[in-house]
Amino acid sequence: MHMDDSEYDAIDDHKNQASRILAKKVRLPYQFSLLGVIRDREVDSNLSRLEKITEIMEERSSSEQVARFWWIVGALIESVSRDDLPLGVSVKMLMGKIDQIFRDMIVKGEKQLLRHQPIDLIKNLLYYIAQPECDGPKSQAIKTAYRLEQFLPADDNHEQQNIAGPNQELLKTVSDAVKADLEEVKSSLEVYVNGDMGKTDQLKEIPNELHIISDTLAMIGLGPQRQVIESQIKVINDIVEGNSQPEEEKLLAMAAELIQVDQALELLHKGQYLSAETSEQTSNTASRNFEMSNMLSAVVTAALDDIQKIKDAGFGADVVSGGE
Repeated sequence: MHMDDSEYDAIDDHKNQASRILAKKVRLPYQFSLLGVIRDREVDSNLSRLEKITEIMEERSSSEQVARFWWIVGALIESVSRDDLPLGVSVKMLMGKIDQIFRDMIVKGEKQLLRHQPIDLIKNLLYYIAQPECDGPKSQAIKTAYRLEQFLPADDNHEQQNIAGPNQELLKTVSDAVKADLEEVKSSLEVYVNGDMGKTDQLKEIPNELHIISDTLAMIGLGPQRQVIESQIKVINDIVEGNSQPEEEKLLAMAAELIQVDQALELLHKGQYLSAETSEQTSNTASRNFEMSNMLSAVVTAALDDIQKIKDAGFGADVVSGGE
C-alpha cells in the first residue's frame, strides 16, 4: 500500500512546492506541541493540536499514499489521547521521528517523500496501533485496512523490545534533525559571506530557521546552546533591518559558534548529557570554546588586515612572504 509509484508523476512542481510551504508552516507548531508532550505539560491540549496538524497534512496531501501516512500518524496520536496507549519513551520517540519527516518535506516536498517513504517508521506506527487497546475510530479503520489483527505478532514483549528505544534514542533522533538544520544555516551564511554582502535579503530566512533550532535545543535541554542561537537571531535581524552593518568577522564568529553547537549535539549522541553535572561541565567547556573561537577569529582578522595594509603601502608580496 506504500510502494506504488503510479502517483509520483501526478505531483507537478506547483503541488510539490505547496507541500514544502505547508510543511514549513506547520513544523514549528508541531515542535512546540511535541515539546509540551515530552515535558508532560498541558499534554491533552498539545496532543489535540498534534492530531489536528496530522489531519491538515492528510487533507492537503496530493497523493493517497502520503495522505495514508499522516492518517496513520493521526491514529497513533488518537490512541495516546484516548489513553489507549501509554505515553512512554518509545511512543515519544516515534513522535519525535515525525519531525524528521517534516524536515524532509521542507527540503524535498511531497514528491520525494512519495518516492522514499519511511517504511520502517510506518511499520512501527502500525505495530502500536495494532494493540488490542487501541479502539478509536481511526485505529479501527486502520486495523481493517491493513489487516493488523491478522499480522499482530503473538510474542508482544519480544517485538516491543525490538522497536522500543531508550530515552537516549529519542534525543539522538531529535539532535540529528537539529544538526541537519545547522548545516543549512551554515551553508546560507557561507553563500552570503562569499557573495555580495550588500544583499541582506539573503539573510531573511535565517532567523526563522534559527528559531526552530532554538526551540528544539530547549526541548532537549541544551539551554546554553539555545542562548547562543538566540543571540545570533538578534545579530541577523539587526543586519536585515539595517540597524547594523554586515561584518565578515562577526558572521565568521557566528559560524564558529554553530560548529560548537554541533559539537554539543555530538556529545549528546554519545550520552554525555544524561546528568545535570555533566551538562553543566560541558556547557562551561562550550562557553570557553566560544570565547576562544571569537578571540581566534579576531586575531586572524587583525593579522589579515595588517598584511593588507602592508600590501597597500606598496612593499610588495616579497616583503610579506619574508615576514612570514
